[in-house]
Amino acid sequence: MFWLEIAYLIGSLSFILGLKMLSNPDTAKRGNLYAAIGMGIAILGTIFLHKNSDGAP
Repeated sequence: MFWLEIAYLIGSLSFILGLKMLSNPDTAKRGNLYAAIGMGIAILGTIFLHKNSDGAP
């Protein structure tokens, strides 16, 4: 469960950083990439690391 929380933390921080970068036209492409990578990390973490209440994947 610890790794899932780390994946969520990294994903959310990079998503927020990406959204912040979208406000400037010079950094918008990079910000979009950071936000997409952050959401990808969160989605992949949920798919591969999530366990239900019984502890089964």
